[in-house]
Amino acid sequence: MERPQDDGYVSETTNECTPSEVAAMMRRIKSQAPAHVDAEGVFGAEGAPKSPDRDDDHGVSPHENSIRVILRPSADPVRIKLSPYGIADPQPRTVILDANANPHGATPVSSLALAQSSADTEAGPRKLYCRLIFDLARDWTIVINKGKDFVTLRKLPDEQDGPQPMDSEQRIQPRNPTAVNVGSWAVFAKGHHLLDFLVLPRLSTIVEPRQDPDETEPQQASKKRALDPSQPEAPSKRVKQQEGDGQSGDMAVFQAPATAAAPLAESSTTHHPLGQLLEGQTAKVFGPKGEDYTLTRGKNIALRPASHVFEARDSRSPGHLAVVKVVRAPAEGDPAGVVHAAEMWMREVRNHSKLTQHAAVVCLNNHDARYLTLYMEHVDAPGLDCYRSGNSNPMCILGSVDARRIFTDISAALSFIHGQGVVHDDIKPGNILFSKARGAVLIDFGLSSPASDNSGHTGGTPWYIPPEFMESRTRGVAGDVWAFGVVMLFLLRKLALPERMSPLLNWRIADINGEGEETDKARTTMRQWIEGIEEIAQRLGTQGLAAQGLARGSRL
Repeated sequence: MERPQDDGYVSETTNECTPSEVAAMMRRIKSQAPAHVDAEGVFGAEGAPKSPDRDDDHGVSPHENSIRVILRPSADPVRIKLSPYGIADPQPRTVILDANANPHGATPVSSLALAQSSADTEAGPRKLYCRLIFDLARDWTIVINKGKDFVTLRKLPDEQDGPQPMDSEQRIQPRNPTAVNVGSWAVFAKGHHLLDFLVLPRLSTIVEPRQDPDETEPQQASKKRALDPSQPEAPSKRVKQQEGDGQSGDMAVFQAPATAAAPLAESSTTHHPLGQLLEGQTAKVFGPKGEDYTLTRGKNIALRPASHVFEARDSRSPGHLAVVKVVRAPAEGDPAGVVHAAEMWMREVRNHSKLTQHAAVVCLNNHDARYLTLYMEHVDAPGLDCYRSGNSNPMCILGSVDARRIFTDISAALSFIHGQGVVHDDIKPGNILFSKARGAVLIDFGLSSPASDNSGHTGGTPWYIPPEFMESRTRGVAGDVWAFGVVMLFLLRKLALPERMSPLLNWRIADINGEGEETDKARTTMRQWIEGIEEIAQRLGTQGLAAQGLARGSRL
């Protein structure tokens, strides 16, 4: 069977989680995570505080790519307790900013460099009760004041500086993310000058000239294709159905809509270190000990508001094509948006990292907090949403043999991820890849959550949200099973592809549990959808695959 082709960007139908929902989930995840020492840490190249025996004025070399912030004491010694926040969650360490101090249990230094490893998204001097989050797209450091009183930052003049700009003093209110630009800043709390805060430019990335297209070993795009109901159908490709598939005659396999690729200069990836990388170009990523890896850009897969996905060649996996997912921060430079992107990345990596040992779950090979990137295996297969007919209510074109195999593969995958304490939260045809050679593979854990978390966030895709969300706002394991039941109704040709149905029933998940006219409309529409699904399931009886999945989901 030939598979669909697609080289264009299309928009996504998935509802994103709100920043407050992500922040709440990250607090719960962090409180449950075991702590252990990470050798890389955030202290610098060797995982230790920097000493002042350097040639420069700050005690560290500003050319060390991983260093983002340098702390220096004021007149009085300052005790700093840092807790790097990353995948490993290393134990906090205490440092005294005073070259003459010699307390027990802490190392005296005159300057402290905060460097970012590939596993850390932030650091925080807990004595000041603040979080420092490194903006990967700009030379900012986002400061979140965790204390009860405001903190003042005053720009220290430089010999080459003229009059100080209007933003030379910033008052950081509690819980309010604030962007601090490159330069030296004096930190004051309750009128006391505690320490100085030097913000350095972000990690540098070297981009090599674009390779000749003939040398890049082009591959056909084959990952998930997001479907937008407003897009016209792309031309179909009629191919001969293979024998033994439970279906005879010709069939049409539809590629996702072919749209022009938006120039990256107009997207929020403009300032991202990898955002300007063109197909065939290679980026060299440098860490504190030299070159970490190289990345050669391949074809685009998807461009969505919250992420950008493309194929690439990763030097850490020679001979294999990789899929790179970049979690995107807003283009306008909203500090809260930077924090939200970092927390989204952290949540996805933590959940997906537990699930790499199952054949029906896409493998996460690497990740890099410095770029908010995930590096996954390349699965040479289209999404189930591409296997559809060409009318206004497209039905699945796969046969019963394929449907049974997909049911077996994804049921096993769901059992595995739920056993690891993870809920996918966005099961739908577009997040399941399928080919006869590989079988079915579950992808995209960007909205995943801990199985113990029953808070019911508003991320996901409306047509696959379980009925109980309307009343109790719960989802969890049962919600995944319900969503897979809806997928099976499509595979068994009992239901048209929900994203392409005409007329389209659509609503925002966030409106379901609110108040007012929009909530009334959303609940009415969702209730109408659920009644239709339950009616189809009842007609199938208890022996059908889809009915079994739906019934199991409603009982869990």
